[in-house]
Amino acid sequence: MTGTKGSTQVDRLRASNAELKKKLAEALEQQAATAEVLRIVSSSPGELEPVFAIRRQILEAEQRQHEFEKQKAAEIEAAKERESAA
Repeated sequence: MTGTKGSTQVDRLRASNAELKKKLAEALEQQAATAEVLRIVSSSPGELEPVFAIRRQILEAEQRQHEFEKQKAAEIEAAKERESAA
């Protein structure tokens, strides 16, 4: 690996590593949310309102994350367009 070819491979590996770290963080977050739901379910058998409340919170957090990711993607796309227009 020399010169540009080597740095391109390193860049791809770094991007791949960042993507894997992101997926791991998402999986851990989902696992923590699942554990919280199971804890609530086991602590209040027969009472489902606490479960539904947690589920609403999870859905709201997922929606905020989705909106954030859409906004970031739009910003990246706009930056690429500006860069190619220059």
